[in-house]
Amino acid sequence: MKAALEKMQIFPLTRSNQKGLTLIEIMIVVAILAMAMSLFVGRFTNNSRELRSMVYGFKNLSRQIQYTAKLKNSTYRLVVDMGDERARAEDRVYQYWLEVSTKKGLITSDRQEENESPSAFEDDEPPPKDFVIDKKLVKEKRELPDGVKFSGVYIKGFEDTVRVGKVYIYFTPQGLVDEAVIYIDAGEKRQWTLATHPLTGRIDIFSGELSPKELSQQ
Repeated sequence: MKAALEKMQIFPLTRSNQKGLTLIEIMIVVAILAMAMSLFVGRFTNNSRELRSMVYGFKNLSRQIQYTAKLKNSTYRLVVDMGDERARAEDRVYQYWLEVSTKKGLITSDRQEENESPSAFEDDEPPPKDFVIDKKLVKEKRELPDGVKFSGVYIKGFEDTVRVGKVYIYFTPQGLVDEAVIYIDAGEKRQWTLATHPLTGRIDIFSGELSPKELSQQ
């Protein structure tokens, strides 16, 4: 019996022959996952808050422009820039700014031509001088956050939704506003539809991308 015991070798328990994880290892893994999740949730929450602030900022901006247009007896236009169609989609810059007419009163122009894509114009054609950038309500050209884009703008009276280039939404001294629909896409099934009211300047915000026909049924 003694000889048999001497021949037996007792091997220490090593990581290679352990089955499963120890309690400490499980706690470490859980802690790492919790930290990673908190960082992701924090970043997602911040992005969502920034997006919501931007979307609802349009609502306040529209009313401010309408009021200022009447007060100053000037025509204003909100410029929505969806990027140059000659650039790759991932390289396009989505931004918006405000312009004011250089003349008092109502300014009329060829609206259909203005709201066409950049390819409709010659490269050497000088830009119109009837409007200049206004920095009182919108101090600078504002770019949309990373991953967010204007996916289209529709203005009542025009045939199609514009998907690229610049679109102008006019605010007249009489208090009228273009009946427009602005589509904002943040990916991950986060889309908004912003619809302007022509008489009040109010912007209604809807979740998802609703067509003008669907909006008329709201």
